[in-house]
Amino acid sequence: MKSTHVLLCCALSAIAGALICYAALRTWESASGQAATAPAQTAAMVRSVEGAPNATDVAASIDSLAPSPEAGRAAGGAADTSAGAVPTTAGVVFDPRARAARPASGAGPMLISDANLRRADAVVAEMRLHDSDLDDLYTLLDGEGRDAAWSDAAEAQLVAFLRTHGGGYDGLEVKPPRCSTSVCEMIAVAQPGLGTDAANANWQALISTLFGQDWFRNTFDSPRSGVVIRDGSVIYISTFLRQASVP
Repeated sequence: MKSTHVLLCCALSAIAGALICYAALRTWESASGQAATAPAQTAAMVRSVEGAPNATDVAASIDSLAPSPEAGRAAGGAADTSAGAVPTTAGVVFDPRARAARPASGAGPMLISDANLRRADAVVAEMRLHDSDLDDLYTLLDGEGRDAAWSDAAEAQLVAFLRTHGGGYDGLEVKPPRCSTSVCEMIAVAQPGLGTDAANANWQALISTLFGQDWFRNTFDSPRSGVVIRDGSVIYISTFLRQASVP
């Protein structure tokens, strides 16, 4: 009887040992399989990211128009969560709703190319010869210097407008807004072949939206725009004056 118990115990021990070895072998095979597939999965993920379309939306486009880090800080420092336009110590009336809004969807205006910048500068020089009012504005813009606080803040607010309203205007190249102590300039050039009626290059529609903003009317006076076609491209010149006093 005792020998039977001994044989039974030996048999059970052998079975248990076999099961333990089998489980260990399966665990090792599973870990090896995961280790082998992990690099392949990682490579696939990298290829997926590399092959994804570049998110060149209006935010990325317009961010490159920011004239200076100081201007960006001026815009950020003027932020307010209350509704409506807010006067700032720089004398620029900001619209916090515009800055808080998500960037407009879709591609927006791009930074003006060197070639189009030279073309626009030549157009401005030519227009000044025949328009004394425009010549006076550019004399101020080029010669009077900047009001460090106001000029930076005004430029930053104009960039913020383009960021929130420029979606869909990917047919335009825009020069960074420029402001002296009392004059601001915005210049846009349509891509070759796009006329004034092209929806994605209609600077007149975009600038009209700007001129209609409450904060703009409370900050600037005498907005004006000119249109010239040069070398197959439509060039827009927009200027406006700083208000003498801001309520």
